[in-house]
Amino acid sequence: MRPRRSPLPAFSHSAFSAPSGLAARRRPQTRPKASDGRFRPNKVEDAFPPTLEHATNRPMSYLHTAFEAGLPLQRSGVSDLVGEFQLVQDVLAESTTVAAAPSRSFLERLSDDAFAAVLQHLGSVDQLLCACVCTTLRDVVARSWEDSLLLSADAHRATDQLLLRLTLGRMARGFVRVLDIAGCELLSKAAVTSAAMAQRTIQELNGTGVGPGSWTPEQLLRLIKGLHDLKVLQADCRARGASSPLLLLLANPAVRLRKLVLHRPGRGDAAEAHDLGILAAALKRKPAGGGEAPESFLHDVDLAQSGGGLDGGFEFVARLLSGDECQVRRLALCGTRAPTVEALAALGAALESNRHLEHLSLGCNFISQAGGRALAAAVAAHPTLRSLSLEHNPVQDGGVAALATALCGPGSRLESLSLSFTGAKDGACRAIGSILTTGAPLQLLDLGGNLVSAEGAAALAEALAAPSGCALRILNLSANSRIGAAGALALSAALPSSRLRELRLAGCGLGSTPCGRIAAAVARSSLETLDLSHNQIGDCGAWDLAWALAEPRTRLVHLLLQSNDIEDDGAAELVGALSGNTALELLDLSGNVRIDPDAEHSAACDRRVKLGFQPGRRKKMAAATSASALSAPTLACA
Repeated sequence: MRPRRSPLPAFSHSAFSAPSGLAARRRPQTRPKASDGRFRPNKVEDAFPPTLEHATNRPMSYLHTAFEAGLPLQRSGVSDLVGEFQLVQDVLAESTTVAAAPSRSFLERLSDDAFAAVLQHLGSVDQLLCACVCTTLRDVVARSWEDSLLLSADAHRATDQLLLRLTLGRMARGFVRVLDIAGCELLSKAAVTSAAMAQRTIQELNGTGVGPGSWTPEQLLRLIKGLHDLKVLQADCRARGASSPLLLLLANPAVRLRKLVLHRPGRGDAAEAHDLGILAAALKRKPAGGGEAPESFLHDVDLAQSGGGLDGGFEFVARLLSGDECQVRRLALCGTRAPTVEALAALGAALESNRHLEHLSLGCNFISQAGGRALAAAVAAHPTLRSLSLEHNPVQDGGVAALATALCGPGSRLESLSLSFTGAKDGACRAIGSILTTGAPLQLLDLGGNLVSAEGAAALAEALAAPSGCALRILNLSANSRIGAAGALALSAALPSSRLRELRLAGCGLGSTPCGRIAAAVARSSLETLDLSHNQIGDCGAWDLAWALAEPRTRLVHLLLQSNDIEDDGAAELVGALSGNTALELLDLSGNVRIDPDAEHSAACDRRVKLGFQPGRRKKMAAATSASALSAPTLACA
């Protein structure tokens, strides 16, 4: 008969070594009894390296480190424990070997207050590691243990080995009632499941943001199956449509999903798909008992990967957002078919009754100009909406103007508006500019990839320099080739009196003409990021910008000049200006193929300069390699 496999994971046998002081003799087959005065080490105590910085493989190492951490209490006014701490200090000083380590009788003479004062300096992880050493320390920790293992407070330490050591050991079983591993990206789903199966007494489990990707419904159902006392389970989940496992998971009263990602159902999942109305009703279900904090509800719904595969995506969103019981804060719906007027009307009615949505992303949904106007009327008076993204929708100039007028009014709380690649023109810029001067709280505006000309840029510049003030901090006008030098000059004139922190004008057809004015304005502004990539500014533009970098008042942190036909002379001026500049962190010169990294300007030596891929450099290296290959036979013959 084949031997039965151990329930423990397949760790190396060399890891289960005896403590260093007992290495000379063989470990007995039976564990020593408590009456012999010796400590009984846990059989997995040496499977993994300890997390305490000064701990070794000795069973008493955790006690040494714990009392060393507690000894500073003598200087904090705890006079009744000074004698006990002094006794511990003397004993620890004399115990240089395991044989001379403090005995069980010595530990029993110490009061509970002394142990509690020491353990309060250790976190839940280190306390549980102490409990895994021996039965005496296990009893000591059990007196002050609060039933909570909080790995989220130190997520960078949380690994599979540490979690399994804290939960699989016989000494630590039954300790954990609350397990918080939120944000522990180094953990795996399999390790969490094994740990939960070992600690079947878990009542609350927070597993959001664990490992790569989200939990699947099947994984969460397998986890719940072994936890009979589970009352609260917080996790993020990804599923293929409204499948049966997902609905079964949502029917469990202990489940509190924080984030749900719906992927496109596969061909084999079509028969298992259910009505999205049932899924929306299940997601809006309140936890049993009520009275829970809003943080335990569903906050993030992402349908960006499933919109094209789910019929009625807008109807599902409307059902989910309707009513005050919906606690969703962030919602993304992308890639659906062109929504009907009825679908947008249903979404508008749902938004009118919703009081919690903060971020709404509806990109790539073929929303037309009429749809944009209908959506503007729906979300105009939303009290909590702070971010709206409608990129890659043919809303056109009229729809963008209607959205800007509705969303950026005095009563709006919108702070971010993304309208890239929507067909916006100068009319939309004038509408947005007129609203920015009335005190709108908009801080981020993205109009990249549209049909904005110099007139539209001038309208936005007028709003930036308005005496009443403008809240805008980030402005993206990239890929608007009609802006040209005239639009750049208008924007540069408004920079010194604006609060703008980031300006992106990549691919706007500027040329080298406005670079001097831009450099002078940057030196007197609060701008931190400037993107002038793909504008063919050449060496003349680089020389003007180098003057701004040399100014001591310049606050610029990132300067992006990719693919601008800059050569060695312009690069030398820019790199030379960096010698007295301590604020700049990145100078991006990638794509300027005529810059030689080995030239005298030493652009490649400064870590702040990014050269990226240089085709010219590659040709030069290839030529050098071929030349050396041709000369090799000659040297060999010689």
